[in-house]
Amino acid sequence: MDEVLYPEEALAFLRQMRHDPQASRGFESLSTSFHWSDEGLPRAMRLCMNHESRATFYTMVFRTSLIKGEPIEEYRRNWDQLRQACPEWPGFRPERCSTDLLPAWQRAHKRMCLDFIREMRELERGEEPPITPAV
Repeated sequence: MDEVLYPEEALAFLRQMRHDPQASRGFESLSTSFHWSDEGLPRAMRLCMNHESRATFYTMVFRTSLIKGEPIEEYRRNWDQLRQACPEWPGFRPERCSTDLLPAWQRAHKRMCLDFIREMRELERGEEPPITPAV
């Protein structure tokens, strides 16, 4: 399996996702990307991993590149595969891919970096950093 592309099992799951106007937005640190609670990405990620695919990672990174106004073209085929297979997936909503999100993304990214620096300093001092729940 090509790690950039979605296995059918994950696509079948993502086809079921529907927009929720009350969906909450989170920030995923590894991909430095926004995600929304109605997108189904955590479960899709597990389904992809069962097939040695990292497709959800590439989707999130590509969307962030759209938000930044600098699309990463080598990841576009992942985005296009998902768009063709799951055109109603909530993550394609224009307001979730818009450059209007850039200031919010920059704030979230800066907060993530500052949290990381704080945790490293605490570790250097021999303190245990607080455990923060995954978003």
